[in-house]
Amino acid sequence: MNQYFNNTDTRAGIAGGVLCTVSANLSNADLTKTIVLAALGAAVSVVVTIAMQQLLHRWRK
Repeated sequence: MNQYFNNTDTRAGIAGGVLCTVSANLSNADLTKTIVLAALGAAVSVVVTIAMQQLLHRWRK
């Protein structure tokens, strides 16, 4: 079975099938919510990283 999965055409077909299936099952509301939550998570991650760097910089002085 590995000989079939290592084929580039097979991988592309599987990836395309998965993307088509997922895109058909997502609504606009779900997609919008996912984008907003991803952006919020990224922003919180950046803020926490900067805050931790500042705290560690002050603690080491």
